[in-house]
Amino acid sequence: MKLPSCLLIILLLATTNAAFCQSVTGQVKEASPQANTVTLTGAKGDFHTFRTKFTTEILLNGKRATLKELPPGASVQVTRGEAGFAARIVSPAPTAQVKAAPAQSEVKISAMDGRAKPATIGAVVAGQRVTIMPKKVWWSGGGSRKGAFCDWRGYEGTNMSGKPWMALIAAVGSEESWPKDNTLSFTVSSAGVLTVFANDTAGEDNAGQGQVTVSISGP
Repeated sequence: MKLPSCLLIILLLATTNAAFCQSVTGQVKEASPQANTVTLTGAKGDFHTFRTKFTTEILLNGKRATLKELPPGASVQVTRGEAGFAARIVSPAPTAQVKAAPAQSEVKISAMDGRAKPATIGAVVAGQRVTIMPKKVWWSGGGSRKGAFCDWRGYEGTNMSGKPWMALIAAVGSEESWPKDNTLSFTVSSAGVLTVFANDTAGEDNAGQGQVTVSISGP
């Protein structure tokens, strides 16, 4: 039986709108104010690029923000708008679809992944205490430091995004912590997804890896 043309149009619009309303969760690989685009790295290492408009709503830690303010590696949820565009960008991403971080875990981090592909520990809430201890972290950056290995404290005297290059970073949304006095422990200030990575944006020519234990306590 053939459907009336008006009903077909309604069904098509409903299907299209449902597709537009789907959301994608991942970490920011690149946010470009010049190109008005944001690129995410998904859970399987896949990439998603969205264009933005002046009407795109961007929320960072509950406050309105701009593309320029979205840091690489931040956990975000993008709600699709019309084809290829983002209607809404929220960071940190809602944690409903992410399992709670275990109380104790061992995590491996590749030096090649860096901010573009962090290791996800799980969802955490405000007030929890995170303590990270190195089992073995031995890696090197590329370029001028290729072949010069360092531990989880990174290269002394360097600066990348306000932290030592190749230092181990623990991030919850846009809040980041790194080893100071060879210890890494902090209290979560707002709910989000806990990730860890080497402090480098482009890790294609990096080498080595890290293995750490992560302990989480509190509410």
